[in-house]
Amino acid sequence: MIEAAVFALLAVMIVVPAILAVSLKNIFHCALWLVVALTGVGGVFALLGSDFLFVAQLLVYAGGITVLLLFVVLLSGSPTDWILRQANPQWGWGLLSAGMFVALLATLF
Repeated sequence: MIEAAVFALLAVMIVVPAILAVSLKNIFHCALWLVVALTGVGGVFALLGSDFLFVAQLLVYAGGITVLLLFVVLLSGSPTDWILRQANPQWGWGLLSAGMFVALLATLF
């Protein structure tokens, strides 16, 4: 019962920041939400009892790669340059091709 509640909390801790990381317009905020999502993935590894993957997730991904990403973002320009367009005008074709791929995988499995 407790494990299911912790897993549900970690699932929310992964999905919501991941959606925010790809949908916000400010790159710095996207990077910060990415840290939260990667920390949640580390929590899932800890819940599964995989201590090495938990520590590796926190140190390598949530720590090292995110720090590198933040340095790139902070050294890339002024804060007014951080707001970029996140949506591609061809998102409909991407959604259609992803749906066809999921349908193909569903029929194969």
